[in-house]
Amino acid sequence: VGARMCVRVQRQAEERLALQERLSEQDVTALSLLSNSLRAELRFEIQRTHLASHPLFNLAMRLDMPCVALLSRDALDFVHLRANDELFLPATPVDTAYVLIAGQLRYCQYPLSAPVQEPTSQQVNEGAWICRAALWSEWTTVGQADATSSSQLLSIPAAGMLQVLQSSMQLARVVREYARQFHKRIISARPPQAPWPTDLEVPFTDYCDLVFSMGQEVQAIIGLDAASFLRRAGKVSGAVYGKLEEEVTSGKSIVAVIHDSTVLRLVSVVVIRVEREDGRMLAQIGKSDVEGKLRGSCQLPAGKRERNELVEDSLNRIIRKREKILLGNVELVRTLSQNMEKQSPEFGIQTRYLRTVCVMRLRQEDCLGAARCDMVTDEGCISSSLIMCDKTSSRRREPEKAQEVLAYSENGTATFYAWLTQSEFELLSRPSGEATLQDWMASLRWTDQQAHTEEEYQPDDFKKQIV
Repeated sequence: VGARMCVRVQRQAEERLALQERLSEQDVTALSLLSNSLRAELRFEIQRTHLASHPLFNLAMRLDMPCVALLSRDALDFVHLRANDELFLPATPVDTAYVLIAGQLRYCQYPLSAPVQEPTSQQVNEGAWICRAALWSEWTTVGQADATSSSQLLSIPAAGMLQVLQSSMQLARVVREYARQFHKRIISARPPQAPWPTDLEVPFTDYCDLVFSMGQEVQAIIGLDAASFLRRAGKVSGAVYGKLEEEVTSGKSIVAVIHDSTVLRLVSVVVIRVEREDGRMLAQIGKSDVEGKLRGSCQLPAGKRERNELVEDSLNRIIRKREKILLGNVELVRTLSQNMEKQSPEFGIQTRYLRTVCVMRLRQEDCLGAARCDMVTDEGCISSSLIMCDKTSSRRREPEKAQEVLAYSENGTATFYAWLTQSEFELLSRPSGEATLQDWMASLRWTDQQAHTEEEYQPDDFKKQIV
């Protein structure tokens, strides 16, 4: 053995001999004097707080506490690491998830075992869940985790967990659906739809996102549990509880408990942001009804996600059914999550909007090919440029480049689009910009014959997937 190796071995041995080790169950003699049942209860009391940090196990405790207590007794265990000990190495098959109870880990990825260009490193703090994907798939690690200080983790083996939880009929239905949705996201996580999955994170596996995608039967189990939780906590009246229970059962509302005391109503929206090389984005600026009346409304193309849909499924459906001007002409660049919450006046709980922004680009410049509309002014018919006006002053300003207004017609109605800068979009989408937008729409000269229709506008790759 070389001198350098000898020094390293001696140094680590001396450091660890000087450390005060964390106690394990085997180190506490008094525990062996307890009955098996009392000892199991004590273990569960210690572990339940850490399990409850995950909404799925939190739900399991409310649905069937004895089953989760059995899980604690038969499957869960504690793992102790000294500083510099490895929890796992890259490219290693694992079948166990972990919760970091105390201490700190370092997680690293390397080009040889992960889709990264150069080595990466990040700190893992107390409360983090590690290798969740191992519970729902045959998972092989794509990084290395080692302790930077004396650490303790709670281990959850997949086989033991599934065996115990499947003994409860109601829990089994929830766990199977949760596993199905989680697995779908593991195998679909790839650029540009999402980053590659890691041992710490699988994109779009937030509990709310998974619940929203579940089947209605399981959503009803989760929603009725949330409604009961609200009633027990005295946060809703009997009348509101009855209405919420009816909406959950019928599938009109999706409700879930995400933490010990937080109940959310869930709505998921997919937003399409098509960007040009000059930084402008394609916005809907208005629509016409069957009578030809124009109504302005500035927003990005968007639609609600449906049950059992991934984001990419929703994106394809929205483009094919509602935004056909984009069909075959755009490609996905990346996705962004921008969740927001608002109070629901009807039920007195927060509504979380799971907003996924799909940033896209044109496959070719000016490939949309939609009809241009003209704008009529006192000087006559000119290009459909927008003159922006700051309502707080008398100054009028021209955009850097005149916007073309594009029209797409279907079933006697038309949707109007324009390429806007971020500042123009923000102005026109605010209440203060409504008058400017309505003036712009009123100045458009347009007939149904000008707009491209569904019959006229059929891209060659009509059947091609967007993503």
